[in-house]
Amino acid sequence: MSIYKECPCIEEIGVDAENIFNIEMLKDTNIRSVMIYNASSKENVDNLISKIKSYIELNSWGYMEN
Repeated sequence: MSIYKECPCIEEIGVDAENIFNIEMLKDTNIRSVMIYNASSKENVDNLISKIKSYIELNSWGYMEN
């Protein structure tokens, strides 16, 4: 995720719920929209979104369960 700090034009990302780490790297980026893939459950998504929101101001998000 370190690439996001160096690319201020990135505002939207997709993340793999089964393979995400270093969420704290989102802090101080311009990312405002997240799409979560491979979510095992709605609870998994809610937990991940909560963690992401602690680092960025999230305007929109979506998910796809596997």
